[in-house]
Amino acid sequence: MPAPRIGLADRVDQWIGRVEASLAAVACALVLVMVVVICADVTLRATVRTGVIWANAVAEYSLYAVTFLAAPLLLRKGQHIRVDLLLRALPQQAAWAVEWGVDVAGVVISGLFAVASVRVILQSLAQDSLVIREIVFPEWWLYLPMPLSLGLLSAEFALRMRRLTHGPRRMREEATSAA
Repeated sequence: MPAPRIGLADRVDQWIGRVEASLAAVACALVLVMVVVICADVTLRATVRTGVIWANAVAEYSLYAVTFLAAPLLLRKGQHIRVDLLLRALPQQAAWAVEWGVDVAGVVISGLFAVASVRVILQSLAQDSLVIREIVFPEWWLYLPMPLSLGLLSAEFALRMRRLTHGPRRMREEATSAA
């Protein structure tokens, strides 16, 4: 018996999942860079009384990038924090409808912020803005993770709606709940 064909929506879902996993791997690498830079800075300050002057900037900007780069995969895996007390109190069908409505809001809000972040990048490019700290670089580099992450978040919310539509009519059981 031949293997079932995978539809376009399933292929898009798989491709987005691979992109999200790749971005999460970059986020992990940035965490490693932060750890190494901060440890080197602390060690140098303790031993030779001078540190890595750009350590704070690298740590701050890496933390920002890690947040954006990891968010889409965390949403896909349900590993974000969510307060689902209301959902647990509702009948399953109503909880399913609320989940779907939240996903619709997620698509719209993430999409709007993605568009806004592209505008910010274009404005920064047009103005040739620079970040001037211990290191100097074009300001738009800081904004690059935003539209990528927000676009993927919007797509992931749409995929979550698709999964809800094809799944049981009940609340999701996410990996991390505050209930």
